[in-house]
Amino acid sequence: MLASFIITLSAAAIIAFGFPVPDGFNEAPIVDVTIFTPPSDYNIPRTLYARTLLLKESNKILATWENYSPQPPLVYYPIFESDDLGQTWHEIGQVHDQVNGWGMRYQPFLYELPESIGGFPAGALLCAGNSIPANLSNTQIDLYASLDKGCVEACACLLLLD
Repeated sequence: MLASFIITLSAAAIIAFGFPVPDGFNEAPIVDVTIFTPPSDYNIPRTLYARTLLLKESNKILATWENYSPQPPLVYYPIFESDDLGQTWHEIGQVHDQVNGWGMRYQPFLYELPESIGGFPAGALLCAGNSIPANLSNTQIDLYASLDKGCVEACACLLLLD
């Protein structure tokens, strides 16, 4: 159903990719859990390209996706969190284009730093994605960092890649 953004997680998928299984993780798949239902005024396909991240050292899962909301305001990547291993979700932040003024449009990706790198501590959350204007005339890969696991209205800009 296009109006609902549904995620299905399974322990088998997490194990297959070598992620540690947190304490209390149920081996049964989590099915038919709605994270976000976009309003009817969102452009088709409304949401797309969902990405999740199981945070190390916790039972929390983060999720983001391409948001096809009407403009203005500029499109952004929402950051949702589950602290019960995918059963329930709530929005904890948003990643906005702070450099180009185009919006964060395509291919979001979440990554948790496994060790300190370049002045950022282990556990810092990175979000990369394509900043692209509505007319699709340019593209710029932006990389943003959050030191509080995504719990911010707009993540501080870490780096801009050409």
